[in-house]
Amino acid sequence: MPPFSVLISGDRRLSPAQFPFVRSRLEELFARRLPDVRVIVSSGNGADALAFRWAEERFLTIERWPRFRSEANTAAFIEWAMNLRPDAVVLFDGGDRELDELLRRAGVRGLPVRTVDVKAYVEVKH
Repeated sequence: MPPFSVLISGDRRLSPAQFPFVRSRLEELFARRLPDVRVIVSSGNGADALAFRWAEERFLTIERWPRFRSEANTAAFIEWAMNLRPDAVVLFDGGDRELDELLRRAGVRGLPVRTVDVKAYVEVKH
């Protein structure tokens, strides 16, 4: 049976100081599936970098987009990630709308989406 494939992304403003929180949430979400999890993630900052670190520490299979995710290329990242056919999406939501298209596409495909609220950890843009 192939591993459970999850696309993990989110707010780029999360700092390395929030890694314990991100790790604990991912451990909770995937406790029953570990170590049979394939992580799809970008090479960006914030939630993406923290998810990559978690997957690396767990020795999970990682599909990492080779480009640094930015606002300018988020659409290309989403296209790449969705072509890998994830089974689910985890979004660390800090309140910016950069990944709305990811949520829309996941909904169209009927993918389960788990949103983790991280607004308390980021400076919200006004």
